[in-house]
Amino acid sequence: MIADRVVARGILPDPVLRLAIAQNCRLRLHRERRRGLDALEQMVTAMSTGPIAIETSAANDQHY
Repeated sequence: MIADRVVARGILPDPVLRLAIAQNCRLRLHRERRRGLDALEQMVTAMSTGPIAIETSAANDQHY
């Protein structure tokens, strides 16, 4: 994705990057609200009972 490459290069100044992150958070919150309370409860349950990390071997391969 182009945005990922731009961010990875460090081209964007921090204030612009913060605005983009805030907009992305607002969009995500809007989408989650539209899904409803039942979907939110299911997500919270899955996150609180599931594993902390899912792809640990892939992360280890990337970082070490």
